[in-house]
Amino acid sequence: MHHGNEEMLIVVEGSLTLRTPAGEQKLRGGDVELFPTGSEGAHHVLNHTDEPVRLLVISTMQSPEVVEYPDSDKVGAVSWAPGDSREDMFIAFFPRGAEVGYFDGES
Repeated sequence: MHHGNEEMLIVVEGSLTLRTPAGEQKLRGGDVELFPTGSEGAHHVLNHTDEPVRLLVISTMQSPEVVEYPDSDKVGAVSWAPGDSREDMFIAFFPRGAEVGYFDGES
């Protein structure tokens, strides 16, 4: 689930399974789904077929972004400026339990 960005998924070709808080559903070419920020927009896209799937994902591309991955119990933090190369971006993933207190390590 994204905390900073909404996304739109367009299935261009093929068939996939979309998992959301409402359950699983099959999507096919031409289907469009919208994902708001927060738990309501949580989503996982799976290809359970032997055929390739082509899809287009459109994002509001707001920075910074925090993403939660409930299945693997981790959190991602990403920050970038327009035109940044991947090397210039801040990208980090952490196990959910790895947080420290605000003043930890401060003098």
